[in-house]
Amino acid sequence: MPASVVFCANDQMAMGALSCLRHRGIAVPAECSVMGYDDSEVAAFLSPRLTTIEIPIAAMGLNACRQLLNACAGMALPVSRKFEPRVMLRDSLGRL
Repeated sequence: MPASVVFCANDQMAMGALSCLRHRGIAVPAECSVMGYDDSEVAAFLSPRLTTIEIPIAAMGLNACRQLLNACAGMALPVSRKFEPRVMLRDSLGRL
């Protein structure tokens, strides 16, 4: 049985999967769904628009810097350690 969904480790791989499927004549999402990870800036502009997982990378970087400042400079900046990913539902994910 052929795969019905391809989940990629990042959006760049998902873009490659979309291209490969299109080249083989496989319709996305009618015949196979594709999902990426990291919600790159171009994901919403692909054809079909790529469903992906958004990770709050800017918030993670900010809090990492705060943790370093606290540890190295004796500061007491608030640090968050909980970051929630979000599914960005778009057109590349079909129904079962």
